[in-house]
Order: sequence, then C-alpha cells, then structure tokens
Amino acid sequence: MSSQETIETDGSDTLSDIAQQVRPNTVVSMQQTMLALQELNPEAFADGNINRLRSGQVLRVPTLEEIQSIDPRDAVDEVVASESRIR
Repeated sequence: MSSQETIETDGSDTLSDIAQQVRPNTVVSMQQTMLALQELNPEAFADGNINRLRSGQVLRVPTLEEIQSIDPRDAVDEVVASESRIR
C-alpha cells in the first residue's frame, strides 16, 4: 500500500482548481471531489467553509473510493449552498 498523495496549496489556489487536478476520472463529479478533499482536510478551511481554503496547507488527496462514498446529489447541494453563503 503506497502512502497517500498530497498537494500543497498557495494563495492562488481554489478548492475547485485542486479538485480538477486530483479528480481521478469522470465517474466522480467535481463536487464530490471537492467535498472529499474538505472531509479529509477540515483544518485547511477557515470556518469549515469550502470557499475559504487556507494558503500553505498540505492537503491529503482522497482516493477514488473516498470520493465515491459521497452521494453526487448531496455534493451538488452542498456546493451550491456554500456558494450562496458567500454572496
């Protein structure tokens, strides 16, 4: 078993940018990938908000199985709700 992959954030990164980089395939959605990243790395998000990714964080990258464990519809609902909270 290999060690878990990680990615380091900087000031220009957004969660969606990172999710796009690490999404293993198109079987899982961007929203599922984003929420899996948040679940694995809650300390990387100010106030638990997916729109407030902290710079300089080393994020653990979720496996395909971890991403698939998140319901696709729930993921979309949560991402939409978080976007409405920043407006």
